[in-house]
Amino acid sequence: MEISRFTVRPGDVIYVNVTYIGGNSFQVTIKDLTRNEAYTVTGSVSGALLSSAECILERPTVNGQLTALANFGTAYFGQDYTDVMGTCYATVSGSTAAFGTFSSTVEIVMTAYNGKILAQPSSLTSDGSSFTVTYVSSGK
Repeated sequence: MEISRFTVRPGDVIYVNVTYIGGNSFQVTIKDLTRNEAYTVTGSVSGALLSSAECILERPTVNGQLTALANFGTAYFGQDYTDVMGTCYATVSGSTAAFGTFSSTVEIVMTAYNGKILAQPSSLTSDGSSFTVTYVSSGK
C-alpha cells in the first residue's frame, strides 16, 4: 500500500505501533519523528494468533520483482539507539517487556535466493530492547 503525502528520507527516525483493538481489528500508526508526520489506519486480520511482535527491515518488491537492496548502511532499532521509549517491546499473554525477555526471540538474517547474505542483524543489547541491522550486499 502506498501512503500518499508521507515521504521517509534517509536518517529519519520512524516509529511504528500495531495495537490490537478487539475482534479481528488492529490499528497501525506510522510516525516520522524527524518530520513530525503520522499516518494511522485500522484494519482486520482473521485468525491472528496475538502471540508475536516483529521489527522489520524489508527488501522492496516493484512490479512483482524483488529489487536490489539499497546500501542503507546500518539501521537502528530500539530505545538504546533511537531514544524512542517503548520500541522493540511487545505484550504477550498480558506481559509487556523488551523483545529479549521472551524466550522465543528469533534473529532472522536477510538472504538472497542463492543464500548470499544481504543484511545482518546484531545481537540484542544487554537489556534485550535494541539491535542493529547492517547492509552486506545488494543481492544483484
